[in-house]
Amino acid sequence: MHLKPFFTLADIFKKHGFQLWLVGGSVRDYLLKLPLLDVDAVTNATPLQMQVFLPQADNRFSQYGLMRLVFEAYTFEITTLRTERDYKDYRHPSSITFVQTPQEDVVRRDFTMNGLYLDDRLQVLDYVNGQEDIKNHVIRTIGDPYIRFSEDPLRLLRAIRFQLQCGFSLEANTKQALLDQIELLSQLKPQKIESELKKMFALRHPKTLETLQAFKVPQTYFESMLK
Repeated sequence: MHLKPFFTLADIFKKHGFQLWLVGGSVRDYLLKLPLLDVDAVTNATPLQMQVFLPQADNRFSQYGLMRLVFEAYTFEITTLRTERDYKDYRHPSSITFVQTPQEDVVRRDFTMNGLYLDDRLQVLDYVNGQEDIKNHVIRTIGDPYIRFSEDPLRLLRAIRFQLQCGFSLEANTKQALLDQIELLSQLKPQKIESELKKMFALRHPKTLETLQAFKVPQTYFESMLK
């Protein structure tokens, strides 16, 4: 993806009094000079406010602050800046509160390398030292890794995938928490695990199986992918 569609969309938001930022993997890959395949963005506009000037957007997940928009041949996932509380089902927060700044939003995100925001002037907003971790090829959770993984155990597999995908290393505390909490995968729906593992095996990394075994991921989750 070229950044032009983002710039154009950000201008639309500005005309209606709101801001738009790229976030997460989109910013990470931009800094690593990788192709931008996933287009994730955040805004201080609520879903109801976005529906006024983006009536073509898919609002099926607006209760989570998420809108999907096909714009200039790219699919944007645009989420309202928010805070979250109480992940009672190990996946979704029981309550969300819309906020106005990335600095408030970032505390809910998974890893420092995914906790970066890019505005339409190409200014990176970094509240978690994510740029330094990208420079040093380190995967580190934002905040306590035991809390981050228990909120959403799918992050356990995402950490492993990012290690393979980016060639990064897990920070010591993050790695230990992953090893200690790998059994939390049992709390997830099998379809979620399968989807994440398919992304991992699609990388065709020669050490995928070795890495999964090193982190004691039960083979029952991925044995069908070895055939």
